[in-house]
Amino acid sequence: MSSTKKKIAVIGGGFAGLGSVASLKEIGCFEPICFEKTSNYGGTWCYRETACEGVPSIMPTTIINYSKEMAALSTFPPRKEFNNFMRHHELFKYVSEFAAERDLLRHFQFDTEVMQVKRSEDYEKSGKWVVTVRNTQTTKVTTDVYDGVIVCVGHINRPKMPTYFGQSTFKGQIMHTHSLRGVQPFHNKTVIVVGMGCSGLDAAVETSIVAKQVYLSTRSGAHVINRIGPSGYPYDYTLLRRYLLGLLDFLPATFVSWILETFYLDQCKFSSYWFTPTIWTWISTW
Repeated sequence: MSSTKKKIAVIGGGFAGLGSVASLKEIGCFEPICFEKTSNYGGTWCYRETACEGVPSIMPTTIINYSKEMAALSTFPPRKEFNNFMRHHELFKYVSEFAAERDLLRHFQFDTEVMQVKRSEDYEKSGKWVVTVRNTQTTKVTTDVYDGVIVCVGHINRPKMPTYFGQSTFKGQIMHTHSLRGVQPFHNKTVIVVGMGCSGLDAAVETSIVAKQVYLSTRSGAHVINRIGPSGYPYDYTLLRRYLLGLLDFLPATFVSWILETFYLDQCKFSSYWFTPTIWTWISTW
């Protein structure tokens, strides 16, 4: 390691962590060290057969909600043969090829959990940080000083499980989508999926293949966005435009939501399906 380069600790080896390491390498005056507490990179999009506590999770059939062109790294386009909306294994393949092409993994320390980050004693003068990590395989704890820290742990690494009146007396199975790996346990059963977000919709579709009946419960409805937009192009080609984002600078979010819902998003009659949304699109999204 060059003594002239500043040492940067990157916490988390998901997409944000990989992107941070790549950017630091590209700048040239930094030496990144990425701490990833699991044995692999990719974060949410690294599919695991078994759900792990504190680790993001996806289902076997999960598909990304952005088109491959709009979700791509600007200097590294995905393969042409990948689906327009990549399946999770395609997205992981894509980021793996990016990591190999940029030689990112030599900057990774796998099976390493960050235990503590604090300012150094001379922080006011040096601006340095003290980082303590633990190897999850050997339990060895080490501490080192870094010139900077980038936190890339994401926000969906722990399931949020609600509680309901009478839940303790329910005789059936209760689980979070974080743990959903196969749908055979729901064969010929009646299932209720609580929540109409991305995971809830994925779970409803998957379980409906084998379940006797699936109910989808939503507190405030939802806006349904078709992946296919005008002229057959992916929807985000239409939505992710400078002029739409520019409207937010001088128009109320409610008015921008009305524009989106009237001309772009809501292409079905919600009352027919009993999930009329009660909140504006832009407000519920951000």
